[in-house]
Amino acid sequence: MDEESAELGYDIYDEPDREGLFEGDIGDIPPEARYATTRLLRDRYVSDEDPGKYRTSTYSLILQHREDVTRTLNNLCLTLNLNEKYRVAWAATAPFDGEMPGVVLKRGLVQKRDVTILLVTLRIAAQNAELDGREHWYIDRSEIDDAFITVSPYADEGDANLVRKRIDAAVSEAMTLGYMEQAKTADNRFRILPIVPCIMTLERAQELIAQLKERL
Repeated sequence: MDEESAELGYDIYDEPDREGLFEGDIGDIPPEARYATTRLLRDRYVSDEDPGKYRTSTYSLILQHREDVTRTLNNLCLTLNLNEKYRVAWAATAPFDGEMPGVVLKRGLVQKRDVTILLVTLRIAAQNAELDGREHWYIDRSEIDDAFITVSPYADEGDANLVRKRIDAAVSEAMTLGYMEQAKTADNRFRILPIVPCIMTLERAQELIAQLKERL
């Protein structure tokens, strides 16, 4: 043991004993890293806007404990995904060439057609807001309705009530998925959340718009 180790009372090359959080706890990462990891397992994504349990955002905790979080996720056959521009993090199933050793904890989301149309609409609106230099992105319900009329294959069904119900359902599901939230200023206005450009690139959105218009 060298002089520095003697002063500390343990070998600096050995990890000091960490007090367990519960009886029988043999975990070896800090509580903050555990919290950040469990949030990634529980939630679809974590953004910098999430205040979290500690004095910093959950996203910042993930960055601070990135190695611990990544290793823990990898042990569960998951990967850590970060978008540093929009400060969003999420866990996803690791890509395997063969059979995955274990159960799938995070399944890829299969979007319904109406939700996909709405997601494309949100992505275009977010892009326009960014170009205008706006920090937060908003969209009115009337803009969503207009977008569905433009590209939706059922917009000419003739039953306005049916179309409105389908749009209502898509809006409700998009809010559940964390793509948008009700604006505080008006009932028919929504705030687009930062996960949208992370999962829908502008190029993909434009490609889907072209495909939808071809099918009309």
